Amino acid sequence: MYARQDADDLIREQVEKARGKVSVVVSEHSPHARAIFAHATGQHLLPPATPPQEGELGPTVILPCKDAAELLRQHASKGGQVIADTIENPVFKPDYWLLFLLPEKLVLKGLGRGAVLWETVTEYDNVSNHVVTPQQLGQDEGPSHVPMRMDDGTKVRVYGATGEAAIMAANLVAIVNSGRIPVPEHNTEIRVRDEKLASLLHDVYASMPAAVKEAITALRKLPGKKDRWLTRVLWGRPELRKLAKAVRHELTGK
Repeated sequence: MYARQDADDLIREQVEKARGKVSVVVSEHSPHARAIFAHATGQHLLPPATPPQEGELGPTVILPCKDAAELLRQHASKGGQVIADTIENPVFKPDYWLLFLLPEKLVLKGLGRGAVLWETVTEYDNVSNHVVTPQQLGQDEGPSHVPMRMDDGTKVRVYGATGEAAIMAANLVAIVNSGRIPVPEHNTEIRVRDEKLASLLHDVYASMPAAVKEAITALRKLPGKKDRWLTRVLWGRPELRKLAKAVRHELTGK
C-alpha cells in the first residue's frame, strides 16, 4: 500500500519531471488504473484488501502524451477516450498534464505558468454531456469561457465570443500572471519582460482586441494587479497604438 500524499504536493514534485508529458497517478483500487500501470511498466499491482481512503494515492508513471492516450483508449473505457482526446488535442498545450486514475473517476489537470489551465473530471463508463475537450471548446461558436485556477487557489473565468477566443484570452492571462512563456522544444521557460510582452501582443494578438480585453478583465479579478503591467505595455508602445485603441473601445465602448 502506498502512503497518502497531498495532491498539491504531488503536483509540485511531478511537474518538472513531466514537462511536455503526462504524469499518471494510479489508484490500486481501480482495475482500469492497474491495467494501464501494468502495460506501461510491466509491473502488476494487486487489488488492495482494504477500501480506498480519502487522499490516498498510488504509484506514478510518466508517459509521453501519445503513449498515455493510447493506453487510456485501450483500458479506461469512455472516460479514457475523452481524456486521450484532450491530451492529444492540437488546440491547447499546457506545460504539463497531471492525470489521476482514481477508483471511480479520472481527473486530468493541464498545468502551466502558475495556473491550472485545464481540468477535466469524468467517470470511466459514464461521460457527462458537460465534459468537453479542447478541440470541442475551440470549435464552440460561443459565447464561451475557460475556467482557470492559479497557484494560490484563486479561480477566474476567462470569457470569449467563441471558444477559440476564450482559449487565446486564457493563454494571455496565464503568461501575464506568471511572467513566463514555456519553450517545450528546449524543456524550459523564458521570463517575459516588457519587450517580449510587446512582441507577443504585436505578433499574436494584433487582430484580437476582444481577447486582450477579456484578458485584462480577468487579470483585474486576480491579486497582484498584473493587469496594470499589460495595460502599461499596451498603451505605452507606438507599435501597439492601433491595438490599444481597439482594446480601449472593447473596454469602454468609446
